[in-house]
Amino acid sequence: MYLFLKRKKYLNDDIARSLFSFGVLFLAAANFVVTIPSMGRFQFVALPIIAIVFLYCIQKGEKDGWLKYLNYLFIPVTIFYLIVEIRIGFDFIGLNSIFLNPMIAPFFPDSPALIEFFK
Repeated sequence: MYLFLKRKKYLNDDIARSLFSFGVLFLAAANFVVTIPSMGRFQFVALPIIAIVFLYCIQKGEKDGWLKYLNYLFIPVTIFYLIVEIRIGFDFIGLNSIFLNPMIAPFFPDSPALIEFFK
């Protein structure tokens, strides 16, 4: 909504305007078909497109007063998210996933998950 309301200020170049229009159209189509089973995955594609437009406009445009401080809020949240996702990944990734070639990995026995080495 913020980007739509301030579009004259932020969507002043063709890249931002085109990507924003495509993202809104794709999100509208995804919301329309979300009631069909397994069609909710299109929302997961449309939302990063909107996020990319928002980040692009923040980098290119003039920053409002509160928008400067928003970066300081996002850095700890992003680091926490990455730590949690890496921890979740340790439950599924073994040493074979890291060190072996995917072509020869099926011929070797599975190694325990990485979380077992840290517990």
